[in-house]
Amino acid sequence: MGNIVLSYLLKRFALFLFSAMIVAITTGFIFLDILVLNNGISETSATELGQELIVAIICLLFFIPAYKQPEMRGGYTLIMGFFLCILIRELDGVF
Repeated sequence: MGNIVLSYLLKRFALFLFSAMIVAITTGFIFLDILVLNNGISETSATELGQELIVAIICLLFFIPAYKQPEMRGGYTLIMGFFLCILIRELDGVF
């Protein structure tokens, strides 16, 4: 029983550390733009590029299970489509 609880706690702690790392990376993009590159947050900034990259990764993370699980394909495709719309809106500086 003790090993199961310890394993569960370690998995949850690893998930917490991963989430904290993602938050630190996104905050780092803002730090990079303002303090290192000495420019604001514009359409061609590191922050904007980071947002586009994160949304593209989320789209990919919903595409993979949609490909592998045919019974859930509709739901995953719908969610991926919503994030794809967000990605298209984020790419307004390109078009």
